[in-house]
Amino acid sequence: MNYWGLFFGVQPIHSRISIFKSLLKDFRLIKPTIFISVPKRWIQLWNTQIQSNPLVRGKKKEIKNIVNKITGGNLKYGLSAAGYLDPDVFRFFQSNGINLLSGYGMTEATGGITMTPINEYQPDSVGVPLPGIQLTLADDGELLINGPYVSSSYFGKNYGSTLVDGWFHTGDIFKNKYDHYYIIDRKKEIYKNSRGQTISPQKIENMFQDFDGIKTAFLVGDGLEFNTLLIYSEPDSLPMDISNASLVTIREYYSSLGLIGE
Repeated sequence: MNYWGLFFGVQPIHSRISIFKSLLKDFRLIKPTIFISVPKRWIQLWNTQIQSNPLVRGKKKEIKNIVNKITGGNLKYGLSAAGYLDPDVFRFFQSNGINLLSGYGMTEATGGITMTPINEYQPDSVGVPLPGIQLTLADDGELLINGPYVSSSYFGKNYGSTLVDGWFHTGDIFKNKYDHYYIIDRKKEIYKNSRGQTISPQKIENMFQDFDGIKTAFLVGDGLEFNTLLIYSEPDSLPMDISNASLVTIREYYSSLGLIGE
């Protein structure tokens, strides 16, 4: 856990239980000014509590009041990290008084590597390099990092240098556009199917994370003719019980959501 905020006088508080309803109670109790979490929590705040209320859609003042109410009223900054978050979610919170930023980091870099500059959000970007760290892209697009707070070795069984020619290899493929960095996929996860097409599964998997009832989506197809999407559902959130449903019924259900072809 990173406690860099203590240097700036920040009081870190951790939510008691990893349940969304508990988080909402903590918002009301703590009234935070900064909230750092994974994309799933920001999606839940956006979808479940706000966008699902048809009575306030399009009414900017009412929506902002709801945002303030559920987040405690003092939230000014947010950070979404450790996964993809749709630009619409970023824009929603930014337009309602919460400067939601994007970032990218690794334990080996003591946490943060990049972050969105305030008021300079670029859709799908994870921001620019944080002070004190150097970034470069290898020929294959892999992000390489270097800096005083990048670990030079691992401890214990894995003891040994983490650097190659002075650079730490992140294993993530990036692109750089106008000094902003965009993550493409994990280097080891990109594959070619039997048709010779290069596939970045993360891009496709991210398209499904906002759907109600889907916990995880996983794309497979390395060396195969077709790509197959495996879906792990959230049974408690599905409007139908699929535990005893037939394959035909399940297929019809997901087809109705537009997740699979007829």
